[in-house]
Amino acid sequence: MVNEPFARKFGLGRGDVVELPAPLGAIRREIIDVFSEYGDDQGMVVIDLADYLSVFPDDGPRDLRVYLGGDVDVEEARGRLRQMR
Repeated sequence: MVNEPFARKFGLGRGDVVELPAPLGAIRREIIDVFSEYGDDQGMVVIDLADYLSVFPDDGPRDLRVYLGGDVDVEEARGRLRQMR
């Protein structure tokens, strides 16, 4: 998935392929969705953790963002995430 600023900046959308360069080889993935998020005006790409670690094996993620539907209990979701540590 990519955020709207990324999609606009690079003229890409759902169904297009994005290539992300990395030290151990590029990752090429189809964009499955474009989501609204304006905290990063340079753009954001969301990839699977296994894909990330395959090209950045010594560099685990530094951020975690969770998008919950309107009917989700935030405290329950927070508790479930804490149990996953």
